[in-house]
Amino acid sequence: SELEAKIRKHQHAFLSGQPISFLSLKYNHDAPRRIAKKLQLNLQQLMDRQPVQPSTVVEVIHPPGGGGTTIARRAVWDLSGHYPCAVVHRNTRRIQSSDEEDVFVTRTETVQCFVAKV
Repeated sequence: SELEAKIRKHQHAFLSGQPISFLSLKYNHDAPRRIAKKLQLNLQQLMDRQPVQPSTVVEVIHPPGGGGTTIARRAVWDLSGHYPCAVVHRNTRRIQSSDEEDVFVTRTETVQCFVAKV
């Protein structure tokens, strides 16, 4: 069917190194990871804190290829049934170390998990 083809396309894209889509999260194409559940629980605790905050932004800073995007998206996806959620990407450059002869620059992706209480 058309839906099955779309699901396979999203799964293939994720397994080929693309960021996981929300469709792939719905069909659990990612591997379960304890850190994702821990992030989800931390976000839940932030939202349940008193006094009630209208929104919370959590930055998940991770090296490229480390699974941080997938972990952040999984946590947000699992909370999306309870809160309006969004994932915002921002690429930054960070100098890891430098001296007069060597400069090491890496690209670090920052994933901001935005969870709002309505």
